[in-house]
Amino acid sequence: MTVTADRHKVRRCGGCGELRPIKKRADGDQPDQCARCWAANPRSWKTCAGCGQPGSIRGRTPDGQPLCARCYQRQAPRGRCEDCGQVRKLRVRGSNGGPRLCARCYAKRRPPRRCDGCGRVREIVARATDQDPRELCHSCFDKARARRCGICGEVRPVCRKARDGMPDICSVCAGRLLPLAVCTICAERKPCLFAQTPSPICRRCRELTYYARHPCAACGEHRRGAWRSPIGPICGRCMSRHLGARAACESCGKLRRPATFDPARVLCAECAGVASHHVCRLCGGEDERVPDGICTRCRLRERIETLAARGDHDALTRMRPYLDALIASPKPRSALLWLRASPATEILGAMIAGSLEISHETLDDLEHGRSDATTYLRAALVEHGVLPARPERLERLRRWVEAQLQALPESEDRAHVRSYASWKLLRELTERAADNDLNANRAGSARARLRGAIELTVWLHEQDRTLVDLRQDRLEAWLLEGGPSRLAIASFVEWLRRTRVITGVHVPRAVRPLKLNTVQDNTRWTLLRQLLGDETLDLRERVAGSLLLLYAQPITKITRLRRQDVSLNHDDQVLIALGPEPIPLPGPLAALAIRLRDAPALLATTAATRTSPWLLPGRKLGRPITPHALSRRLSALGIPAVAARTSALAHLLHSVPPAVLAQLIGMSAQSAERYSAALRTDYSRYLALRIREPTARPSAG
Repeated sequence: MTVTADRHKVRRCGGCGELRPIKKRADGDQPDQCARCWAANPRSWKTCAGCGQPGSIRGRTPDGQPLCARCYQRQAPRGRCEDCGQVRKLRVRGSNGGPRLCARCYAKRRPPRRCDGCGRVREIVARATDQDPRELCHSCFDKARARRCGICGEVRPVCRKARDGMPDICSVCAGRLLPLAVCTICAERKPCLFAQTPSPICRRCRELTYYARHPCAACGEHRRGAWRSPIGPICGRCMSRHLGARAACESCGKLRRPATFDPARVLCAECAGVASHHVCRLCGGEDERVPDGICTRCRLRERIETLAARGDHDALTRMRPYLDALIASPKPRSALLWLRASPATEILGAMIAGSLEISHETLDDLEHGRSDATTYLRAALVEHGVLPARPERLERLRRWVEAQLQALPESEDRAHVRSYASWKLLRELTERAADNDLNANRAGSARARLRGAIELTVWLHEQDRTLVDLRQDRLEAWLLEGGPSRLAIASFVEWLRRTRVITGVHVPRAVRPLKLNTVQDNTRWTLLRQLLGDETLDLRERVAGSLLLLYAQPITKITRLRRQDVSLNHDDQVLIALGPEPIPLPGPLAALAIRLRDAPALLATTAATRTSPWLLPGRKLGRPITPHALSRRLSALGIPAVAARTSALAHLLHSVPPAVLAQLIGMSAQSAERYSAALRTDYSRYLALRIREPTARPSAG
């Protein structure tokens, strides 16, 4: 059967067995072959005029010499784009009277739109027709053409439509329907490609053949070769390290990329007399990736200048510090990827263009559904002085309070709850925020208390009562209907008593049992020695784990430590502020703490952030690492946070009285007494040490 499609003849390929346009017609012992099978056939390979390697030919030079795909891309003709006017590699070369466009302008002419299937803004691959008026993205288009396979019965995208008595066939079954033959590599009878030729090959052997691994000339490991260097094939990992390496040249003294792999002699390409590669044609800098001859930083600068060219003068003047910081970002590739993929780029472009006001209120209105993008953009704008700083967690909590109060009808009870939220909860949190002590746990506790107050008020309204009618028996009935979390209502009940709305009602105090699971002291000391001595571990994990194992610091407190909490006294002794007074650190831990304090921020450097104030910076701009993330990282090292802290507390309470220990490590005296009573510790060793100390006598003079 032959089906005419455009100018191509679609027949069954003799190599893969699928119905495809035929690239190479049958010739001698070679059957009809589609373009994919012909490219994989060694008979079609020719020696590339660019790299000299045999392979499939992608194009030719102006004088007719064959070129492989990589060399063809390098030598692709350049021209002036009709939209941007720059000389670049052309994505569309103006054949058949069409426009000459670069890849960027070609993508702009096909802007992403909202998919009618999933509702997300994506590139549309299926346009609206009279039969189907929907415009679909790639994934929704695959789902739309999914039908039940006539062989396996699964609902999948159909690879072969039903014809000639054959049912619809999915891509999985189409691969299984290849003709059976004996593979020339594994000698097993399997469904094979090129089954009609003298050299059939199964799919597995074909993948192993085309992705063969060889010893890397740099690291010696068997990996797939990514670069043919002067010393031999180099794997992708070593190639990336080499292209990103920088060292001082022994000849000229400039900080350049080493031209050779010899660690004993560092020479740049110019001094070594070899051709330099991966060099930007605009700035002359060496980069790991230089597509179209432009390095990542220059491409980032072009992207920022394109945004600025469309901007409003006043808005651009205000946004200029942040845009300059983006251009000077220490991670230009990260910044460029963020500009390409983040939803915040659309907001940033609208602010530069003047269509959106540059303010916190604008970001608050856009936060719904894009909280991560707006949170990062807000922090970056505050970081570089575009927006004034404000306690973001407190502002978010205020908006949440207003949204929760809408569940109550306008009444006197709603006024009581609003008064409690404003003058009790938000006032306490505002004081915490002023002291930089408002963390996620305190905000979560405030949410739980307000949620309990609203639930109690709604429960009373369902019984045609108000807060004035609240009695002890009714409160206990409501508490019994729920779980222990309802005991958080105690703060609201106390507020109602203080404002004389109710009298004689109280909530039983919730006593949380202490978690007393511990680890053995030998295990704790072994983990501590590993953290202090293993240089391969992350520096943040080493310091945080040591503070946990040695000083019984909770995870939530470790994450709130700032760089200024680690200091040096006049004797060059390292101190850390865990309590009201700084305490000295032992030698190995002191060296790690100083290294961590002076180290630059390891994360969140897309927007050229300044030095983070946090000792353990997190992934979000201007925020520390979260307690959950730190606990997960320590658990991966075999350090159970709760059990290790309890063991450290038990060891310290055997040596120091609870009241003294509470002052030293920054915990409350009540908590220290509770742990001391629960662990049945005494401080006789502390008294013995104090008795042995010589008593200071006044001098005779």
